[in-house]
Amino acid sequence: MEEKVIYTEELKKQLYLIKRTTTELVKEVPEKSLEQFLAEIKFVEGQLEELRQAANH
Repeated sequence: MEEKVIYTEELKKQLYLIKRTTTELVKEVPEKSLEQFLAEIKFVEGQLEELRQAANH
């Protein structure tokens, strides 16, 4: 039997934060350094990993 996602308030909050962060990440900012851009990607990856782990428990 396939398990379904339960959209708890905490999960919705985390998804919103990821959406907000990703929206900022895709904006063109000419003065943004490559280092900053890569750090932002790493941050989003960390948020997604936290979601994945939470979904497995």
